[in-house]
Amino acid sequence: MAGEKKKKGCLTQLLYVFGALVVLSVIVSIFSDEDISEKQDFHPPVYILGESVNLRLGPGTDHTKVSYARLGDKLAVIDEQEGWLKVLHQQDTVWVREDLTGDLAELTQIKKEKDLVTEKEKVVINRKEKAEVAFTEADFYWDKKTRAYKKTIIAGVNKIHRENARCKTIDPGSAYISSNKGTRSDPVFYVTCGTGAGTFNAFFSKSEIEKGTTMAAAKHIDRNRAIDLCEAYAKENSTHPSAVSFSRIMDLAVTEHPNGRTTVFSSFTAKNSFNLKLKYNIRCLCDANGLMEGHISEAQ
Repeated sequence: MAGEKKKKGCLTQLLYVFGALVVLSVIVSIFSDEDISEKQDFHPPVYILGESVNLRLGPGTDHTKVSYARLGDKLAVIDEQEGWLKVLHQQDTVWVREDLTGDLAELTQIKKEKDLVTEKEKVVINRKEKAEVAFTEADFYWDKKTRAYKKTIIAGVNKIHRENARCKTIDPGSAYISSNKGTRSDPVFYVTCGTGAGTFNAFFSKSEIEKGTTMAAAKHIDRNRAIDLCEAYAKENSTHPSAVSFSRIMDLAVTEHPNGRTTVFSSFTAKNSFNLKLKYNIRCLCDANGLMEGHISEAQ
């Protein structure tokens, strides 16, 4: 009897040990699965591949721009969504376009291609860009026609924004290539400035940006010179120029436009081919170089 009890006791102990091993095996299996899942979800850190890349509150250009990251900045990735990465930047959670980031190998290649200057010069350049660059690639609309000129368009719009006093309100998304200005080797681009009735297009060419031409606001023609040119146009288009009486007070109106052009509205009297004295309305459009066009109609 004692022998049988001893055998049963040993068997019970073995069962306890076996059960404990099974439980331990299950626990290890669970934690192993979790580790695998975590590894599958893990996204390696990314590096900024642009000189100045916008960081936004959400995944899309319609979300507010809150900051920007520099070339080479290392970002931890939290999540990703339709071409955008949710990252940690200076303890803030923000979103960045995925195509403007890459791994260390891509960053190294870009730095080699750019032949980066010394660290001291790089600090100076970064400070200058921080002060001057308001719009980056993510702020623009790109298609087949404009994609090849990204560098020129971005530089041109930022230059106009800095140097044209009438373009402090500017829509970078409107920047496009002109269909009736420029040439294939020296295309011309434009961007919309101002708001409401004061909107206008500011133009710039590829050669102007490459040469560093100043993009200051166009100067208006002298007011009196514009009136003189309009009066001269009235006389040139009258049958009896000497009989023209141009109004410089009563019907005169001079308007300066944000794009640098000036419109002169007035009236004048003149004799027609039948020697009858009639009244006419006149509108003249001028820029800093002189008269651009004029229009005369008989007053009602």
